[in-house]
Amino acid sequence: MTKDYSSLVNLSDSNSAHTKEIELIGYGKRVLDFGCATGNVAKVLKERGCYVVGIEIDPAMAEEAAKVCDRVIVCDLDTVDLVAEVGEEKFDVCLFGDVIEHLKYPSRLLAQARDVLESGGYIVVSVPNIAHASVRLMLLEGRFDYADMGILDDTHLHFFTRQSISDLLESCGYLVETVDFTEQEVPEYRVREALDPLGISNFEEVVKSFAHWEAKAFQYVLKAFPASEEDQVKRLSEEKIRAERENKLLMEKLAESESRIGELKSQIESHVAELKLAKARIAELEEALKSKSRQIESMSKELQEASDYARKLEAKIAEKDVRLRELTEEIDKNERRVRSLGSLRAQVIELEEALESKSRQIESMSKELQEASDYARKLEEETRERDNTQVIELEEALKSKSRQIESMSKELQEASDYARKLEETIREKDNQVKMLVQAIAEKEKLISSFEEKIEGSR
Repeated sequence: MTKDYSSLVNLSDSNSAHTKEIELIGYGKRVLDFGCATGNVAKVLKERGCYVVGIEIDPAMAEEAAKVCDRVIVCDLDTVDLVAEVGEEKFDVCLFGDVIEHLKYPSRLLAQARDVLESGGYIVVSVPNIAHASVRLMLLEGRFDYADMGILDDTHLHFFTRQSISDLLESCGYLVETVDFTEQEVPEYRVREALDPLGISNFEEVVKSFAHWEAKAFQYVLKAFPASEEDQVKRLSEEKIRAERENKLLMEKLAESESRIGELKSQIESHVAELKLAKARIAELEEALKSKSRQIESMSKELQEASDYARKLEAKIAEKDVRLRELTEEIDKNERRVRSLGSLRAQVIELEEALESKSRQIESMSKELQEASDYARKLEEETRERDNTQVIELEEALKSKSRQIESMSKELQEASDYARKLEETIREKDNQVKMLVQAIAEKEKLISSFEEKIEGSR
């Protein structure tokens, strides 16, 4: 079954192959429309005052096209005898809109079309561009996937680039006057996505090549005139002259290139000598660099050791700081104890003063007792004859005084013992304070030693 390639024509879309074909045809022309399908293009041409004969292989489509065309011929374009089908009719334009890529022998039909053109007539041809960026990317990815429509339509028998379609038309006796194209750009991210895995060195240049107009051209639309023998000879002569000029320019460029090559050889020899010197210098520098690397490695080790030692010292200092804080706290406690001892000393002084007072009282009482004893003896001597009752009273008074003196002597003894204990406690506390002061002095010396070592390591 023949595919339906008919589509509506939108002349406001300047990027449409139909629009470009119709603009190249113009108004009031006699047109032979090859592969007219259902006549959508023919309808617009008729609205522009053209006389249109369509040729279509599918009878059903031909029947639809007959509603707008002046005449429709149903035949196979690969086998048609064009002159026999159209008879004596001549045409201003032969339109091949997306047709020749479907034919087995497109050159046969193009050659026949020359015979049905009026003098001054021309052909309009549109073909898809096989060199479009989308196909290039597909090939880079190792694919060539046919589709129902588009450039890789599965009914296409031929594929064309701008150059190959121009070559085909010229080989069939035509001179190409106009090459236009519709544009369909592949987004840059899609190009980069396909190229990234390939590891291309000149990546950005390749990306730019995909933005070239021939990579963006989706369909080519060409206008070509039949070339007479005189035209062809003229074209060949022009091509020969152009080729000779290009050859002359190439020979001049070749001579310049050879001269330049000689200069470059001399420069290369000079550069080679410089390169040898540079290599020798590089070898020296590499050796020096190795030496420096070894020195750096050694210094790095030393630095690492010093860093480790510094960290250890810092750890020890931290420990000493902790111990110092502990000692400081102990000193504070001892200071509080010393202050407490000061209070005890004041108490001892008070006790000593009390003892001295008691001693003085005892001495006074001893004197009184002595005096009483002396007085008693005197009384005994003087009053032996007195009443015994008075003597007994005196003896009792004397015993009472003796007991008082005895009691006070005991209190004095206890106070003396307590004072001695307090003095011993004070001496012990003084010794502890001296030991703490010595320990703090030793710690300060140790800390000073660590600080000197740290300063030396830095």
